[in-house]
Amino acid sequence: MKNSYYFLFLVLVIFLASCQENEPQPDNGNNNNNGNNGNDNNNNPTAILPTEFNNVALPNELANGALAGIAISGDGRFVVVTTSAQLVANDQDNFTDVYRLDRQNNTWLLLSTNLVSNAFSASISDNGNRVLFTASQSPALPTSPTAIYLWENNTVTPIQEGVQDPTSPLPLITPLVAFTNVISPNGQQIAVNINLNHVVAPLQTLQGAVVSNGQPADFSTNGRFHTWVDVDILNPQQSPRVWLYDAQTGNNVPITRSTSFSDSPKINGDGRLVVFASEMNDLTGAEDNNGLIDVFLFDQTVPRYTRLTPPDANGFSQTPDISADGNVIVFSSSANNLGVPDTNFTFDIYAYIDGQLVNLTIGSQQSNVNPVLSNDGRFVAYVSGPSDATGIVSPENARVFIAGPLR
Repeated sequence: MKNSYYFLFLVLVIFLASCQENEPQPDNGNNNNNGNNGNDNNNNPTAILPTEFNNVALPNELANGALAGIAISGDGRFVVVTTSAQLVANDQDNFTDVYRLDRQNNTWLLLSTNLVSNAFSASISDNGNRVLFTASQSPALPTSPTAIYLWENNTVTPIQEGVQDPTSPLPLITPLVAFTNVISPNGQQIAVNINLNHVVAPLQTLQGAVVSNGQPADFSTNGRFHTWVDVDILNPQQSPRVWLYDAQTGNNVPITRSTSFSDSPKINGDGRLVVFASEMNDLTGAEDNNGLIDVFLFDQTVPRYTRLTPPDANGFSQTPDISADGNVIVFSSSANNLGVPDTNFTFDIYAYIDGQLVNLTIGSQQSNVNPVLSNDGRFVAYVSGPSDATGIVSPENARVFIAGPLR
């Protein structure tokens, strides 16, 4: 499903002592595990041995450039990487480009061909045949997105291109294009932000309703439901809010309020479940008292909130993702008291698999962040590398790993 524009509050909180606490399990209504919901007799989450999963690094060539983002197809076969590394012979510039790795035959394909500047923020359809990405058209503004492109069948087609303003003494290109624009898993819908208008539209017509002035986040499989983040650039004191949009009814439903930071909403296949990160401490039925960013699950049919990290988690948890059936949820956390083994005092990748929590990166001495999950719930791609004092992984030192199959 999957990629990310997100405000990443990667602040590492280290405590000298940790405690094991009971961990609430995600009640998504889909679990079938003989009545124990993945718990042992003491109501603690049952840990799956991490040796069951392979954590495979993508090729070393990626280390030759700065990493800007990753995405993964529905079955995990294709991984999209945005990087300044030159992975193929026909990449002759030093700009950031979008590549697609076919893991079945281990081949890289350059998607952002014939562009004059940096590419950003790529998302991929479930079948891997369509990739939407943002790019700059101007060498004078290489860090500013000014166009949206669609790659399909080895052809790059502009969805929206900026135009140089001839009256401006500055290299000003309009319209204003946001960093994050996403394509639905079925490849039929897109959500883009142009001139502060957040639009959801069919790919065939590119004409759709203006949803908000916020940032697109994710789609349900059929494109009906769409999550987004309300970012008010004119009011920096207002914290981002998470919303759920129904394209069939036109309804916009707020999942969180603006009183506390919320971000990274991802949605399951039928649009019933939304996972997100938030520092809110008063979500009904999911209250906490740690004052940190935690991961939550929202079921819009009840409605009901479930907190997926302990109320006293001693670190930040962020950037969750969810499978189409809702039975696999992944996230990154610096906490070491989530109820499963953790020994490295840095960010790890955790997964709930049919109600059982597992640390996928136990034993790693690097920070592991920004997981993206294949829609079938079998593979997760994530970023790993040395971090600074706040837990941020430098793009120049980042590596991409694939873990799985998870089930």
